[in-house]
Amino acid sequence: MKRLLLSAVVILLATFGWVGCGGSSNSDQATTASTPSTTTSQTSSDSGVTISLAEFTLVPKPTAVANGKVTFNVKNNGRLTHEMVVIRTKKPAADLLQGSRASESGSVGEAGEIKPGRQKTVSFKLKPGHYALICNLPGHYKAGQHADFNVR
Repeated sequence: MKRLLLSAVVILLATFGWVGCGGSSNSDQATTASTPSTTTSQTSSDSGVTISLAEFTLVPKPTAVANGKVTFNVKNNGRLTHEMVVIRTKKPAADLLQGSRASESGSVGEAGEIKPGRQKTVSFKLKPGHYALICNLPGHYKAGQHADFNVR
């Protein structure tokens, strides 16, 4: 009886350990840069930002970084496809509406469409200033999927 119980515990632990370490397909993962240098490794001059997308939120951590190369690790935690556009603007992120979508004037780049559960990594050389991070897929910006971001 003890042997059977011990075997069950070992099987459960192995199962949970395997599920927790499972890999994912890289088909939707991408690296993009606004300059000829494309790299996902971060050096001491890189600033890393984690972006969490969902219905209908866009949450950057941290919300401010030093100027220079900024690497955005964008994860879609929602059930719909999302994107993230980086726009340099003096306007608050909530004030870019132009018709049914946000104006992308001042865009420095984007992490294009990201399917649910997937992620993309993009890097841009950003100057000091205010930026808006938005999802501009139809209806998403109007539903509140945007955030202010600062580069010092």
